[in-house]
Amino acid sequence: MLSSLEIEIRERLGRYLSGETSLREFDTWFVPATWDVECQTDPRAYDTTNEIYLRLAEYSNGDWSEAELRQLLRELIAAPVAAQ
Repeated sequence: MLSSLEIEIRERLGRYLSGETSLREFDTWFVPATWDVECQTDPRAYDTTNEIYLRLAEYSNGDWSEAELRQLLRELIAAPVAAQ
């Protein structure tokens, strides 16, 4: 079962990927919403958060275009969620 944070991350990320919100809007929500993710009991929320932070950092560093970032994030949330 996914934690409420994992569900919220996936929903908000989906809105960004579908163009409903901008990257700036997603980031403005994401950073404060996940600042204490290590306190979560769901390791998937922790892993998802860290993967997103990594991709955002790589994008900010110029490693990816925004289109490439979107593809990487799309792959992240498209991956099947294994039961734990």
